[in-house]
Amino acid sequence: MKSLRGILSGITGLLAMLCLTSCGASDKTAPTTVKESFTVLMVVSDETQSLLVGGKEDGSGEATTVSLEGLNIVGPNGKDIPFSELQPGHILDLTWDGYILETYPAQIQHVSSASIAGEQPAEWINPIDDDPFFDSWRKARSNQQTIYGNMPYLMLEYSTDTDDESGSVACMNTAAGTSSWYANEEGICVDSLHPLEWEEDTIPTLHRDASLKVQLLFSQEPDSAIVRRWDWSRWGDISAVEDCEETPVSENTLSIPAKGDYLYEVTAQWEEGTVTYVFAVR
Repeated sequence: MKSLRGILSGITGLLAMLCLTSCGASDKTAPTTVKESFTVLMVVSDETQSLLVGGKEDGSGEATTVSLEGLNIVGPNGKDIPFSELQPGHILDLTWDGYILETYPAQIQHVSSASIAGEQPAEWINPIDDDPFFDSWRKARSNQQTIYGNMPYLMLEYSTDTDDESGSVACMNTAAGTSSWYANEEGICVDSLHPLEWEEDTIPTLHRDASLKVQLLFSQEPDSAIVRRWDWSRWGDISAVEDCEETPVSENTLSIPAKGDYLYEVTAQWEEGTVTYVFAVR
């Protein structure tokens, strides 16, 4: 192996995202071609060239995700720039077909052009800085830029478990744990603590007051996946490693009961290696 990279005890595997382009629900009626300005709030994934953007002049409008994959991004001087040059605070003019998926965050679809129209002033305050919903996204971005960068990530799409499919839909990132990966003649091994030993604030947590259907959205579909669950009362007790239950998964869909606090570990396998993901439901 060409490299061996070290220890990370919590958070957050993903993309870092995304798979955001596949996390969806119903879409609004498309008016026609739309051009609108947005402020970049976060670079979500370099791999899928995904951004979190906000409307209104200061970016404080509804947070929305968008992928610029495959597009030429026009810089302020009229010349194309690489996606890597985009930063929070940049003001983007986007043209798309008007479709927006009504998830949370919402998703702009089918972007046909993107250009930098300016940037926010130095005193600009990013409106998501104090939003706890995006804590796992920020950690995922940090994680993506370190030792998990080449490994597949896992995102959760969840909705209220209703027969008429009327429940709301949202997305959440998971955290990567102990993993090993070999691709492009480079090997990566990450040795993490067992999820029962993770600090509580490093575990992405899905809060719910009803039963949920959770779709496991892998950035690269695994050959197999196993889901284990511990009762949250065993968190912090390393002797409870074997005191877990395997949770059935059907077509990458996981059913979460309405009551109970749980710690989950997803172990996914590919020809290139194995990656574990961690999250909690409370």
